Amino acid sequence: MYKQEEERFAAILRTVVSFLVAAAVPAMIFACFFVFTYVPNTLPKAIFGYLIIFAYGLLVAATHIIVLGVPTFLLGIRLRAIRWWSAIIMAFVIGGLPFAISTWPDYFRLGAAKYIYGFSVWGLFGASGGLVFWLLWHFWVHRESS
Repeated sequence: MYKQEEERFAAILRTVVSFLVAAAVPAMIFACFFVFTYVPNTLPKAIFGYLIIFAYGLLVAATHIIVLGVPTFLLGIRLRAIRWWSAIIMAFVIGGLPFAISTWPDYFRLGAAKYIYGFSVWGLFGASGGLVFWLLWHFWVHRESS
């Protein structure tokens, strides 16, 4: 009985770490994209800018995961529907959904093309985190708990 509880706790801890890593990956991609497009004058400015943008991206990604990702994950566990493609699709939707909701009033001003482009860009950030989460879930968390 004690061994089962210990294994369950280890699986929960691995899942939490997987969520944290899944939040860090899109934040790193976002920060790299920003630093490489901004091109600061000096290396210290680049490093400082990267760290600030990474921290902001990590906060946004962690909020997405806590508010939308964890309930989706629990539903996926309940339905036994966690697959690589379902993780990527749902993470894409989770990444783009806040953009879609927050810019919906500006839909007609932006136009459909810009609206879809914005949703897709943020969705791809989410999909990168979803892929990383699924890889960790499949090869580290789920494999060890089986």
